[in-house]
Amino acid sequence: MPSEHDLELPIVIGEGEGDEGMASIIDDGLLNVIIGGQTKDAAAAESRRIQRGDQLSADASAMWGIAMTTPTILAAAGFRVMQQSGGWPASSGTGTGAPT
Repeated sequence: MPSEHDLELPIVIGEGEGDEGMASIIDDGLLNVIIGGQTKDAAAAESRRIQRGDQLSADASAMWGIAMTTPTILAAAGFRVMQQSGGWPASSGTGTGAPT
């Protein structure tokens, strides 16, 4: 998330000719703080991705387990058809509510 505060880095332009004259030098302590912060942020993001993947896997397993053990409307209709001794649609026999 972008911050509303500006970060000012003290940069010293190197002295010399050619490419060396354009080189910039950042204080080693400041550079270590910046890289350390970026490393911590990357590690935290990686940890969140791993945790979310584990949670997604567990949720999917739970949903699949529930779906495999919970009868649906179509399964209930299939059981009713199998129970009917008079065939489908039953006009007599079991499954009609009428006495047999």
